[in-house]
Amino acid sequence: MQQLESWPTDTLIEYARNPRKNDHAVDRVAAAIREFGFRVPILAKSDKTIVDGHLRLKAAKKLGLEEVPVLLCDDMTDIQVRAFRLSVNKVSEFADWDDEMLRVELDALGTDGFDIELTGFSLDEIADLQIEEVPDGLTDEDARKCGARGGHYNDGELKETETLKLAYRVESFLAIDRVKAIELFAGQGALTSWYKRNFENVVSNDIQVFESVTHAHNLSASAFIKKELPKHLDFDFIDFDDEGCPAKELQEFFKIIKHKKEPFVVAITDGQGLNLKCHGRINFKRTYMIREDATVKAKTEDYYNFTEIFREFMSIVTRGFNCKELSLYLKDNGNVIYATYLIEKV
Repeated sequence: MQQLESWPTDTLIEYARNPRKNDHAVDRVAAAIREFGFRVPILAKSDKTIVDGHLRLKAAKKLGLEEVPVLLCDDMTDIQVRAFRLSVNKVSEFADWDDEMLRVELDALGTDGFDIELTGFSLDEIADLQIEEVPDGLTDEDARKCGARGGHYNDGELKETETLKLAYRVESFLAIDRVKAIELFAGQGALTSWYKRNFENVVSNDIQVFESVTHAHNLSASAFIKKELPKHLDFDFIDFDDEGCPAKELQEFFKIIKHKKEPFVVAITDGQGLNLKCHGRINFKRTYMIREDATVKAKTEDYYNFTEIFREFMSIVTRGFNCKELSLYLKDNGNVIYATYLIEKV
């Protein structure tokens, strides 16, 4: 029986001729891993080349996981590996669904309060299942805009987001002038529409390119901070909003804005808890500016002390500023911190 191993994410090598284009699905897979754990290992050869699992690896990196489960496939020939890569991706395209049974299952999950997008079905696909008959003269898209989305959208622009996360961010606006907001890792724009309602100018950034959403910049957060942030030092609000851990980007950020005199709010989403829960490997010094400069395996108590680790980091990285915590809470599964801070120059 093949033995499951744990490999550092940065040692795995993507197959250079991988024909599958799947960057658009990284966020969805990352959300599933965050909810269910890393249940499907990556398949790889002993030379570190991935046989199957490119998308899962991208999602793991986005979540800040430093190790992933791997199954060796050295018993497969190169020809078998090449054929397997195609077959394992193609077979998923042949799935047929009994729409009525599928609707029943999704409705049951929704009734129980489960985030049904974690099943892999998008809100549009779920909405299509709910529309049994479209009124005369209306297209399917018109029907969705008229309310067939089952309450997931309250109009054509304001996408649903986590209630407390949004509430605390909006509450933080009371402490600032609300002229310019910067949104990093903007994704599909669930929060962008709310920021546009409250700020005169919103600058959004995401390294990903989406068909339905246009961001001001398509850069990594680190690249944006180094190249573009100096042009926007008049901001009042900045949101580091990603499933992964933005600690290193925050270190770069506070170096760039060290002379900024006007107060501002920084909102942060830190998903490092999943890595700590899985006892992944982490260098606390390079990530959170604490402990010794060495990569170690996280301990159970690190996961349970995640909030304290994060708060200590914020007290260190904001030196030279007054840092007032406006809100901080852990998402239901305990893996993700949502926080807002008012930052003022000393």
